[in-house]
Amino acid sequence: MQKYSDAELVALYIESKGPEFLTELFKRHGDIVYRTALRIMKNPSDAEDMMQFSYIKMIKNLHLYSGTGSVLGGMLKTVVYS
Repeated sequence: MQKYSDAELVALYIESKGPEFLTELFKRHGDIVYRTALRIMKNPSDAEDMMQFSYIKMIKNLHLYSGTGSVLGGMLKTVVYS
């Protein structure tokens, strides 16, 4: 799976709805998303909730992804502005 870029993984998920593509994205970026959420929330449990919220929001809005911009940036934006 590492041979695919983030944008390719999103496109593959949209095409097939295969959860393995999202799993790969979450594995790649989970650490930085969690650390960002922890810095904001100041509590591990709240940070995990925020991380989960950002994943759910990302999945709901994947159909809007145009291939420009960073997938990680979108995930972090959700964490920071929610």
